[in-house]
Amino acid sequence: MSGCFGCLHGLMSMQAAGASNRPISLPPEGQRCGRAVCGVAALVDSRAIHCAPRLASHPAHTAARPLGDREHVLEVPVLSFGCGTFGGQGPLFSAWGTSGVEHARRMIDICLDAGVNLFDTADVYSDGASESVLGEALTGRRAQALISTKVGLRTGAGPWAAGSSRQHLTTAVEDSLRRLRTDHIDLLQLHAFDAHTPVEEVLKVLDDLVRAGKVRYIGASNFSGWQLMKSLAAADRLGLERYVANQAYYSLAGRDFEWELMPLAWTKAWAPSSEARWPGAG
Repeated sequence: MSGCFGCLHGLMSMQAAGASNRPISLPPEGQRCGRAVCGVAALVDSRAIHCAPRLASHPAHTAARPLGDREHVLEVPVLSFGCGTFGGQGPLFSAWGTSGVEHARRMIDICLDAGVNLFDTADVYSDGASESVLGEALTGRRAQALISTKVGLRTGAGPWAAGSSRQHLTTAVEDSLRRLRTDHIDLLQLHAFDAHTPVEEVLKVLDDLVRAGKVRYIGASNFSGWQLMKSLAAADRLGLERYVANQAYYSLAGRDFEWELMPLAWTKAWAPSSEARWPGAG
């Protein structure tokens, strides 16, 4: 699969061992979107919107997998849409893309028509503008979509403007809810491991957010194998919410993921502008 921020991510598996091993064969190479090449990734470019029928006609768009390990779980598509190109503020994110609300609506229309209803963003993308654009673009159809966002990276200059402390996580989630124009986040992922905050405190805060109805499921991103397992063990020991998703970097240019994280059996992978590909998922 060809992918990047703002492109469709390969949702390899959001469940522990036992998930389907059916490979996903993606459409043939298509037009270049400036960051990746394939018929799916080309959706991020307004000049390549005509490639959308490839997504709608592809058999993978109907596939879904369970998120979580409870008796009643949330079904998520095997493909999700990355919203890193929404907003386009700042030197870094403006280079990724500058999609405004109208362009975002068009891409969301394409995804929803194809059965892709999971949209991934983060509070640091364009200083929050990505979340704002996604929230406005989903106005009137929030019930049709699943929102995944990430918090934990630095968003300001203050001492509590980064990390996974109770102070920062509580504030960050409230800010994300406001920008996304919603009362809950379907999947909240920590954008990085916070070595300065006890794992037990982090998990208790996340558990409180789930119990308050502000977050449905929790996950991690950019964790190492030992950081993830330490968190899972603590959650089991204390009877708290467990991470049910791991968003990790994975491409032909960077395969560290295979050493420790792949054996954990569940992850959502992203590949940046290396135009990396991988043949399937599972």
